[in-house]
Amino acid sequence: MALLDAVRRWTSEGRGPLRNLLYGYLHEAARTAIRSDPRLRECVKIHAAVSNERTHQLAEAADGPLVLIGPRHTDNLPSIFFEYLPHATPVLVAGPAGNPLQEILKKLQKGLCGDIESSEASFGSLVALQRQAGWFRERHRHNRDAIGTYAAPGVARAWGATFDRFLPLGDGP
Repeated sequence: MALLDAVRRWTSEGRGPLRNLLYGYLHEAARTAIRSDPRLRECVKIHAAVSNERTHQLAEAADGPLVLIGPRHTDNLPSIFFEYLPHATPVLVAGPAGNPLQEILKKLQKGLCGDIESSEASFGSLVALQRQAGWFRERHRHNRDAIGTYAAPGVARAWGATFDRFLPLGDGP
């Protein structure tokens, strides 16, 4: 709910338009909070899950795709994060402090990670994303190889190569 508090603060401070399009599963408590608050209803829209292809189209068009990680999952690495990496858009992660994605984002200069349990941290991430979005997009051009190492297609190729080294090639059992 800290992220929703940050959105409320953004709108109450008049920091400009903010549009949050959420696709797929969202906890019922968050859905209820959005439905019951006119400020949130105005800038947060909830949609059904979409195809992988559509997800990539949305990520490319976004100012910053959002990856949510529950506060109890400090070591969770959602696969969608790795799907978003090849896009030039900076990634915004809202997750528990110390999540491994925080270090990856910092290393790749690819986006921001805010503590999902802190409305202050979440708000700070929104402000920083607004200020630094162009810089993150520029860094993307200079870090393509490093980003490719972590991006889903690169990881899939690496796993395939690993399995090829360990599994005998032949006609089967």
